[in-house]
Amino acid sequence: MTEDQKIEFLSEKIKEIEKITQEIGAVFPEKSFKLDGILIGNIVEVMVSHAYGIRLYKQSKKTHDGEVVSDGRKVQIKGTQKVDSIVIREKPDYLIVEYLDKKRGCICEIYNGPGNYVWEYASYVPSMNFYTLRVSKLLEIDKTVPANEKIEAVVPIEKFCKGEIEFQGIQKEETSFKKQLNKKGKTLITGYVNRNNQENLGCLNKPGNHNNQVLYAMRCNNCGFEYEANGCDVAIRKCPRCSK
Repeated sequence: MTEDQKIEFLSEKIKEIEKITQEIGAVFPEKSFKLDGILIGNIVEVMVSHAYGIRLYKQSKKTHDGEVVSDGRKVQIKGTQKVDSIVIREKPDYLIVEYLDKKRGCICEIYNGPGNYVWEYASYVPSMNFYTLRVSKLLEIDKTVPANEKIEAVVPIEKFCKGEIEFQGIQKEETSFKKQLNKKGKTLITGYVNRNNQENLGCLNKPGNHNNQVLYAMRCNNCGFEYEANGCDVAIRKCPRCSK
């Protein structure tokens, strides 16, 4: 097989796996049969190596997954099938983040650029000893990366469109959202906006400064300032910057 034929083969198998997991899930709805974990990571790494001309390292290599064949730049590759955030453990020289579109069997670029541009926005999760980066922030920063600091693709790669993906899965997400509402108050759901126009960006899994509280990431939709708040305060929080 040529490299192009291998990627086409992989693309078709991804679509087959997605179809099979959906069929199994329909028969056993009480369990999850998602395409996830190491398999997702390896699929994306192989597709990225082909698309960007990257030579992959062995799986045990720390921080970086490979290097650009043409100039030796070291790259960490991250794949996701979610539209909220990615997990990252170390600051890489360069970072490529791709969304795996399982229905079409292809990848879509979320971020492509130096690792230090996004590392300062990573949130540490002490209980898991890793950092998270929000997809929305990655998309925002990606627009500011100069073309000469990106790793040039050797085959055409689509840019990720969060709005389009969310629209495609809206019915499924609405069902999930209703289930979450049954488990906890609506103020603690990611995306909730309180009466002061402060948006809940999600749980940080960090202890708060009130009894039995955890911290949530918040953003002021008036000025864009991001901060942390106790879960009990999400509904009434005001922006620390705008309140000054």
